[in-house]
Amino acid sequence: MLGVPLSARADSPDFNSRLSRVLTKVRGAKFSRINDLSRRTANRRELAALAEIGRTSGEAALSEKCLVGTFHKVGTVLMSTVLSDFSSAAGLGMWRDGASEPAEQWHICRHNHSDFESLGLDPAKHPTVVILRDPRDVIISAMKYHKKSSEAWLHRKESIYDDLDGMTYQEKINSLPDDRTRLIWEFKHSGGRVTSKMLACVDSPAHANTLFVKLEDLMADRTLSPFDRIFRHLGVRPAWMPLALTAAYKRSLFNPDAHVSKAHVTSGRTEVWRKTYDDELTAAFKEAFPNAVERLGYSW
Repeated sequence: MLGVPLSARADSPDFNSRLSRVLTKVRGAKFSRINDLSRRTANRRELAALAEIGRTSGEAALSEKCLVGTFHKVGTVLMSTVLSDFSSAAGLGMWRDGASEPAEQWHICRHNHSDFESLGLDPAKHPTVVILRDPRDVIISAMKYHKKSSEAWLHRKESIYDDLDGMTYQEKINSLPDDRTRLIWEFKHSGGRVTSKMLACVDSPAHANTLFVKLEDLMADRTLSPFDRIFRHLGVRPAWMPLALTAAYKRSLFNPDAHVSKAHVTSGRTEVWRKTYDDELTAAFKEAFPNAVERLGYSW
């Protein structure tokens, strides 16, 4: 069986050779490198065929139950679709936050706010991956998204915030005079809450063994190396790695045929903050979130 060893990196010649052989068997067409997949988008038939290869190996797709966390405007749609494609093809149960599935029915738990404790789960007891993002870009992305999104919570009068002056969140942010004012306002609202949640997560002893992956690495990726690290950490078995990585490729930004939700991806670029944060905004950010940039693994 054409299994991919866990030690093989997604950008290594050995990995590419093995994956090429698997895809040749599946589709009757030879590809010399992973990026050659861009000639033909991975579809459900390919995922199903790769899943069958995994099943005939006799290996379980995962070594144990695992956890994957994101945050608002921090890779939620990307990870949701990749994991949904993988778990569906592999026949794995996925426990999404907000759902009340019995523990014995899930294999992957995905939480949009990385709050696994609210589900009674301890990240220290499961292989866990959490996606992070530069908090300066989180604020920008959140501000732009909240101005136009149709998400229900943005249009409710009831809110966790007590300073909306009787308006919905979207009405309030759009009532402000300009985007600069809106950015500063986001510091104390949704964008700021996301930054605080990311900081709490990286500082938590429960996440001492968690693999933290930067969204920027996933956005800039051209070799699937970050996803290779993610799936190996989660315990995906060797024979199932081609399926996992093909599911990731199917949704990656560098795949020209990928379906990317324009409603959720505001630009697809990294370090947008460099063209937005002047000295005044930088000072305001540092005052609101002391050392947040450094604590999350970024720099000025």
